[in-house]
Amino acid sequence: MSSLQTVTATILTNQSLSDQVTLLGPIASIAIPPDLEGSILSFQETPDNGASFLEVNRDGNPVDELVVAGTFAQIDSTFWSGSTAIKVRTGTADRPVVQSAQREIVIYMRVG
Repeated sequence: MSSLQTVTATILTNQSLSDQVTLLGPIASIAIPPDLEGSILSFQETPDNGASFLEVNRDGNPVDELVVAGTFAQIDSTFWSGSTAIKVRTGTADRPVVQSAQREIVIYMRVG
């Protein structure tokens, strides 16, 4: 039986991209902070254990999740099943949304 585990992606003040977080399993949902600026999250993923990060695409299109501050965003867990580490961005690669204060985005994963 699987359980839920969490990691926290931190976006620092005056930034739009989080630190690297290691995934323990497929992403199930993401807790969106109540004071998040912007309504889109996008992601970078590493193919080489954190040496570099690439934009996450699905069928040639960026993976941009429309989110609402102060809620949980449900994520398609099958898409993330092979991911080992990610970074979370507020906004898109072309239009990042800089945060006026530090934001903590909690990522829930199914483990086991």
